[in-house]
Amino acid sequence: MKNRIQELRKEQNLTQIVLGAQIGVSQETISAYEKNKHDPTPAVLIKLSQKLNASIDYILCQSEHRQANAPDQITQDERVLLDMFRQANPNQRRLAVSYLQFLTRGDREL
Repeated sequence: MKNRIQELRKEQNLTQIVLGAQIGVSQETISAYEKNKHDPTPAVLIKLSQKLNASIDYILCQSEHRQANAPDQITQDERVLLDMFRQANPNQRRLAVSYLQFLTRGDREL
């Protein structure tokens, strides 16, 4: 199965070793994917899609559109906030939500 893993990896200046470590596979496995010797599992495809910022269809050459046409696709800033939120403990999460509610309220309730 033809794929664009090597192209996307090189665009982000990642080595096979670094990409493999980031998604939990070996450098040899990344090489095998790029040479079409092995196909990535669905779980690995999801990780590749997230890391390489491309849809699975694009990675597998099933689409010429890098990103899926999802209306709910999040921005980089939203992704950073979500990552930080996920790392927070429950109390920190409650505080973050309260603070954002306060910030977005504006002058409506002052």
